[in-house]
Amino acid sequence: MIRDMKNNSLKSLAEYDEALKFINKEDYPYHYAGICHSKGVAFICLAQTEQMEENIEKAFRSYEEALSIYREEDYPKEFAKVKINQALAYTYHFRMRGENDDLEKGIDAYNACLKYVSKDEDPLGYAKTLSNLGILYIQNFMVKPTKENLNKTVSTIEEALKIYTMDKYPLLYAANQNNLGFVYLVSPYNEDREKNLYRGLEALNNALKVYTAGDYPYYYGIAHINKGRVYTYLSDFKDSEENCREAIRHFEEALKVFTADRYPFYYAEACTHMALAYKKLSNYDDLKGNTLKSIERYNEALNFYTLESYPVYFASILQSLGSSYIQLSYVENSKENIYRAIRAYENAFKVYTEESFPYYYSDTLIYMGDAYEYLSTIENTVENSLESIRYYQKALDYSIEQGINLRTSWLYLRMAKSYVHMAWAKDRKENIKKALEACNKALEIEDTKNNATAYGNANFVLAQIHLILSDFEEKEENLVKALNASDESLKIFGVNDGKTRVEILRIKGDIYCKLAEVKDSEENLQKALDIYDEALNIFKLRGERFPEIYASIYCSRSEALNRLAHIKDREKYIGEALLSCKEAMEIYTVDAYPLGYARAWHIMGDIYMNLGSIRDRNENLRLARESYDKALKVYTMEKNPQFYKEITEKKSIIYNEK
Repeated sequence: MIRDMKNNSLKSLAEYDEALKFINKEDYPYHYAGICHSKGVAFICLAQTEQMEENIEKAFRSYEEALSIYREEDYPKEFAKVKINQALAYTYHFRMRGENDDLEKGIDAYNACLKYVSKDEDPLGYAKTLSNLGILYIQNFMVKPTKENLNKTVSTIEEALKIYTMDKYPLLYAANQNNLGFVYLVSPYNEDREKNLYRGLEALNNALKVYTAGDYPYYYGIAHINKGRVYTYLSDFKDSEENCREAIRHFEEALKVFTADRYPFYYAEACTHMALAYKKLSNYDDLKGNTLKSIERYNEALNFYTLESYPVYFASILQSLGSSYIQLSYVENSKENIYRAIRAYENAFKVYTEESFPYYYSDTLIYMGDAYEYLSTIENTVENSLESIRYYQKALDYSIEQGINLRTSWLYLRMAKSYVHMAWAKDRKENIKKALEACNKALEIEDTKNNATAYGNANFVLAQIHLILSDFEEKEENLVKALNASDESLKIFGVNDGKTRVEILRIKGDIYCKLAEVKDSEENLQKALDIYDEALNIFKLRGERFPEIYASIYCSRSEALNRLAHIKDREKYIGEALLSCKEAMEIYTVDAYPLGYARAWHIMGDIYMNLGSIRDRNENLRLARESYDKALKVYTMEKNPQFYKEITEKKSIIYNEK
């Protein structure tokens, strides 16, 4: 296990087979069983380098053969030792196949041997049992990530470390420190998450005091994968870009050991985690480039982690790959990449079933809901919003049942957002009331206010809700509430949160446009234009843009300019409105963004109507009518009744004025 694992395991197996030519079961049963036990251990080592499932199955057969001699009543100590290693084999088999039955068999195996291992009589055997039990608890914790299971896993490993000290047993000390670090890095996302990650980092640094590249390359690589993962997750809390880059550095260090030819399993694992680091880095630098690197790494991993051979890894990577496709959809080929994400999630459901992996099944439900929520802003608003809510509701039921409060809050906010989208298309009053109800439920959860990101998002959603509510009741009061909510959200999301901040600024600009209908028209329209320009400057600072949001801002900007033209310098502001709308149309094609396309042509129709009031009346009314007709290709009575009605009324005005 220290170096050249494959060749040394093969040599060991060859030696054991040679010994078995002379030591048979009938004449030398005790020694025969001992060799079978050792063969099982060698097969597990070999499984780390090639043909994992086949070699684990061979290990199981070797252990069973050993146990046919080492019966509990005849050889209790030997029986216990074999059961320990058999239990460890079940943990590897679980990682590969994801069958909960393996965890139960592993636990049964440990329970069978624990009564023969005493801390006082056999401290090393006791520590080994706890160490391996800790590995099994890690797997169980990943299926059921509760605080109780975290504490049980940590306490088991820490108990083993009371015996496995660095001065007496450095290699075993390092192995358990590495396991402890891993437990902390997969700890639940709650108020202790950041502290647990730093605890994990401390444990992994302890492991690397022993695990050097020269002496223990395999373990050195494992520890660096785990450190990379810790830094990736720490990027969620502070020094985001720096921690992502530090994570990538650790994965690159691991790949110096884990090459595709010698350690294909761990090569694929390093690629998987490096992909996540690139994906997170893309939020702070080179969105498109780093997302593409993320997708490339995930696909490399999938060359090895297939559905047939490694279903659990296969599903996990597909879940992450789908998320990367969603990220890529923000900057290019939006619909195409969203549908790629949906296909990835659908394949993940082949493994992450409600029965076998309820937590990860729930995760995938959320990802699928997010995909349809985003798709609803591009096409088929009502159908896709309803689909997103269907997925969110199922995930919400599980989250409430399990008492996962912060996740419950996020799901209410996601549902509220989907209802907001529907409110723009159909049954506005009914859907916006549902959005408000969902948002209030999120804010009733204490964890929402204690989590800055959740609280910021809640206020962002509230701003949109009050903006739409202002169409029905207490117009000015709701618009003031919308402004206050957007300001609360902007306190949390800074310039580094580029996409989210830009979206909030766009909504804030829209609120000022609406407020201009109530009072201080010129002043509020100018405020809206200043805010839109602030949002567009963020794109300039980042050196990249999110095409759909960019186009949406230009649409909002053109609406504000067209309305300002009714107040002063009509021809000047109409000209600017036309240019702004045409900028949006460069992105909003009917195939790529049908809803954006319809919105842009709707606005263009309004601009031509305004222009027709000052010159070339018939020509501009004709252009207005043609613009409205293009919008109605998407805004049908069936799918977008509110916009359909609004545009057809405007068209009737044109016909009446002829």
